[in-house]
Amino acid sequence: MAIFIAYGLGLNYAISAGIVTLLTLQDTKKETMEVALKRMVVFGLAAVIAWAVFSLFSYNPFSFGIFLLFFVAISYYFNMYEAVPINAVLATHYLLEGQMTFEVVGNGALLLIVGGGTGILFNLFIPGNTKEIKNMQRIIEKEIKILLTFMSETLLNEDKSGPSKQCLESLEEHISVGIKQAYDNMNNTFFQENRYYIEYMEMRRQQYHVLKEIYVKIKELHSVPNQAYEVANFIREIAD
Repeated sequence: MAIFIAYGLGLNYAISAGIVTLLTLQDTKKETMEVALKRMVVFGLAAVIAWAVFSLFSYNPFSFGIFLLFFVAISYYFNMYEAVPINAVLATHYLLEGQMTFEVVGNGALLLIVGGGTGILFNLFIPGNTKEIKNMQRIIEKEIKILLTFMSETLLNEDKSGPSKQCLESLEEHISVGIKQAYDNMNNTFFQENRYYIEYMEMRRQQYHVLKEIYVKIKELHSVPNQAYEVANFIREIAD
């Protein structure tokens, strides 16, 4: 789509618009928008550096190498490295044309706008991941219930070996996945921030740390004290 639009506008190097679109697409809508805006800002920076270098050393591969040296260093210094590849590609157009006229620079800017705009447009149709988050909630809650049950049983056994450690590791892994899904969900919303799922996952992570600490204490027991029966019943009630 981006290439067809670029051809329709009569732009040179229209294929580059398609490359811009591919490099613009990110995991979330907000990330895509941020990358596209960064590229526009960095495009101006790249044009200034290219003009200075090519004016001093003429239009040749050696000059392009000097341009890249300065451009990449400055981009990384200002933490805008995502914008380096495509702007470096667009800068090759100046080298191929052997000049930096208003038309050549404007052509590059329009390629960036067409490609970035198409990428943003596509990202608007990214489906939400609410269904995946709710499924992860069910998995986490089920694992917490299983873990609590194992802990109540382990508390009443002199043999403290059991599957509790594996349950803890699985729970931690699923909570980490859930937190990433929750932040992706929030970053795919432009007009409102849905922090409910983030707060839920953070709550579960705090509970995981508490459960892990309880598990360590249970493992340190070498006998079954009388009060262990009441505590085990209480833990089992929480599981239910």
